[in-house]
Amino acid sequence: MTLSYRSGKDEAEAVASETGANAVQADVSDADEAKRLVDEAGELDILVNNAGVTRDGLLARMSDDDWNDVIQTNLGGVFHTCRAAARGMMKRRSGSIVNISSIVGLHGNPGQTNYSASKAGIIGFTKALARELGNRGIRANVVAPGYVDTRLTQVIADDVKALMLANTPLGRFGTPEDIGAARRRRIGDLVPLPAMHGCFWPAITRRQSPPSALPRLLALAADEYGLWLGARNPEAHQHHWKGH
Repeated sequence: MTLSYRSGKDEAEAVASETGANAVQADVSDADEAKRLVDEAGELDILVNNAGVTRDGLLARMSDDDWNDVIQTNLGGVFHTCRAAARGMMKRRSGSIVNISSIVGLHGNPGQTNYSASKAGIIGFTKALARELGNRGIRANVVAPGYVDTRLTQVIADDVKALMLANTPLGRFGTPEDIGAARRRRIGDLVPLPAMHGCFWPAITRRQSPPSALPRLLALAADEYGLWLGARNPEAHQHHWKGH
C-alpha cells in the first residue's frame, strides 16, 4: 500500500509506519508527479483520491492563485491519478477507484466557489469515468461526505459551525470512521469484507495492516495530503479473490 502526501512528512510517515504503508511525497496537482507516484506504487487494484485543499474567500476578492490551486489540487489531482492508473487496470480488466467529493459539491457554500466547483467536478468526472471503464471490469465511485471533523473544519468560525450543525440531521460532525465505512462499501465487491479475517483489505500489499489504519489514512485528507493506492499482491489476490 502506498500513501502520498504533499506536506506534513513526519505525520505521513508516522501513519505509514502504523499501517504498513509506503509514504511517497508527491504533488498530484502536477501531472508528472502524479504519474511518478502511480508508477512507484506498482500494479494497482484500488485507487482512493483524498487530496484536497481550501482557499476560502468571497468571489469578488478571490485571487487567481486561490482559484487555480484548489481546482488543480482537488479536481486536477483526481484527473492526473486516474489517468495514470486506468491503463494498467484496463489491461487486467479489474480495479476500483473511489474519489472523495463533498456535500459542498452538491449544495454549494458561500465563500467556497472554488472548492464547490472542484468537488462538483469530481462528481461529474467520476460518473463519466464509470461509464468509460465499466465494460472493462473497473468500478468508479464517488463519496460525498457531509461536514467531517478534520483540520479543514476545525478552523471554521464557531457561528458557521453552528449553522452547519443545524443543517445536519444527526446534530454532529462526521468522523473519519464514518467515511471509512462508506469507502469499504464502495470497494466491498472487489475485496469481499467476509474474507478480511481481521486484516485491512487483504488484497493490498501489506496484508497485516490493522483495521484502525483506515481512519488514520482518511484523516490525512484534512490537510493537503491524501492519495493512497493499493498495490497488487498476487498471492493475496489468488487466495482472497477466487473467481476473479
